[in-house]
Amino acid sequence: MRQTTWRRQQGMTAIGWLLVLMVGGFFVLLVLKLGPIYMENYTIKTALMALKNEPGVEKQSSKDIRQALMSRLDINYVTTLPKDAIDISRKTGGNKWVDITYEVREHLFYNVDVVLSFSDEVELIPN
Repeated sequence: MRQTTWRRQQGMTAIGWLLVLMVGGFFVLLVLKLGPIYMENYTIKTALMALKNEPGVEKQSSKDIRQALMSRLDINYVTTLPKDAIDISRKTGGNKWVDITYEVREHLFYNVDVVLSFSDEVELIPN
């Protein structure tokens, strides 16, 4: 009786392994496709924080602030940010705010796309 139970317990079937490989491959595909987009967003956040910590930036014109931010992003080779995603405005309290809101559409496979939306803002406070 014991020998028959050992013969029945032979491990995972080929179909089981195929399913495990498909699920694992899907997650690898997600990491390879979406990882660079999240890394670019981290670069954009870092550029915003560097802009915030720059002395005297709150006294600059909106055009100069936009140019400073765009030059930081160009140096770091940020390609997913549309030109019209940067909004520089004054809110209550009189301080300038830099808001970056954008979406990235990434094709995964066949007719499946992923849409990622990002929104980051920073207040330029006088030092």
